[in-house]
Amino acid sequence: MRCPFFGPDPTRAYHYLQIMNPSFCSIEDFDLSKATVLVGELPWTREQRPSNILVLPSSFPEAKLYALLKALFGRPKGMMSIALHPEGDPDALFKYEFSIKLPDDTRLSVMRSWLNVEVHSWGRKLELKEVIRLFTFNFELHKEEVRKSLEDLEVYRLIINPHFRHKKMMNLFQEELKHSNPHVPTLPKTLLVTAKESTYYAKVVRAYVKEMERQNCFAVSLVMESAYTAESYLNLVLALARNDVLQANPKMFLDALYETWRDKIERLPLHCNMVSKQPSLEDAPVKNLERVFRLRNKIAHSYPDREDLCVAKIWFDQRIPLLPACESHVLYQCGVNSLLPRREEALECPDLVGKFIDYVDSLLEGPAKESVQRAGRSNPLGFSETTQRYGVPYGEDIGMGFFTAR
Repeated sequence: MRCPFFGPDPTRAYHYLQIMNPSFCSIEDFDLSKATVLVGELPWTREQRPSNILVLPSSFPEAKLYALLKALFGRPKGMMSIALHPEGDPDALFKYEFSIKLPDDTRLSVMRSWLNVEVHSWGRKLELKEVIRLFTFNFELHKEEVRKSLEDLEVYRLIINPHFRHKKMMNLFQEELKHSNPHVPTLPKTLLVTAKESTYYAKVVRAYVKEMERQNCFAVSLVMESAYTAESYLNLVLALARNDVLQANPKMFLDALYETWRDKIERLPLHCNMVSKQPSLEDAPVKNLERVFRLRNKIAHSYPDREDLCVAKIWFDQRIPLLPACESHVLYQCGVNSLLPRREEALECPDLVGKFIDYVDSLLEGPAKESVQRAGRSNPLGFSETTQRYGVPYGEDIGMGFFTAR
């Protein structure tokens, strides 16, 4: 049952009815603007435990709830918020806390952690449906204030960081390729073997062929991801450090992104702010990176090239194959898998890419260098629709923690 006096003039009637019968009045239709905000003080005493803790459904609109509370009470000033940086901290375990006091001295705390949004109450036990109804009722009651408050918030898009993704994949394929080094199987000298030996040799050859295919897969992927890692870093620099001309002209920015990697590195001073010196294609890190892209291009544009993809020369007499030596045909039939790229060539690529990225960093100066380096280590990135700039919304580590129950 709801208190008939609670909406129009809650303070005296509500306080009286709560004393007489605490279950009589509901908070569902309470106007939150009549509550008192608690600034930097605990909503409970040291000896007092919360009457209950409610977890809002994951589908409940957090931004709208925050906009409502901010419109009525200003920026969050609960204890958890006071303990943070004045502007907030996206990596903190607790993001914000609003603490308010109702006319009957019931105290509510709306607390946002890394996991969920909780509503703590002191002085009365609440049901989740009551709290949800309280907030939804106030959404409608203060819809114009909520709308304006939402509009004042910065709209921020979380974006996958391509460089971060490609670098992770490059490192993964590098580790896999290091541990994939198939050895040529030892085969019998004659065709006359025991049944047990026949099974064994067939198994050995199949395992060798399978491992060669895995090695080739890792080698090709490593080369491709190495090239993507290098070029995506150049694109990251363009996105974060681009000058005002590219910032104001999306088409020119896209044209710069679609240039070749050589043109991108040469034109960094033209396209970006805070580039300290003119890069040169003759500098060792740039020249060495050419080997990575040459391999990448051979793979990307590969065809049955008689030079690059030639594993051996043999002879045929009509349909009779003849090898250079009296050895097994096995190696000739599967050896081509390891040719483009060779294992050693692929394993060299990450180191060349790392030195190239260090070279690009050395071209930057001031805040651009630090912001690009930090962005390169972060995922996701953010894009502010308000400022039209990229940024880093979270730290490099996922912030999470728990309280253990006694």
